Amino acid sequence: MPEPDLGERLAACIRQAPGTPAPDLRELTAFLASRRGLERRELPELLLRVEEMPLGPSGKVCRGTLLLAARETSAPRAKR
Repeated sequence: MPEPDLGERLAACIRQAPGTPAPDLRELTAFLASRRGLERRELPELLLRVEEMPLGPSGKVCRGTLLLAARETSAPRAKR
């Protein structure tokens, strides 16, 4: 997702399988680094959990919809 200072940030969008525990961001990044060999710059900084993956007309995952959801999740909260 776009980030004003760094250019972009990585987000992982996951749909939890029924009956399985949902990983947190720390668990996911540890798994990706140790078992998949990803470098630190390739690891997600945000974890977005969705009930269903949004699909476009072609049946593929709609990345634009996920991007909007990630932006809403990571937007700074207004001070009260």
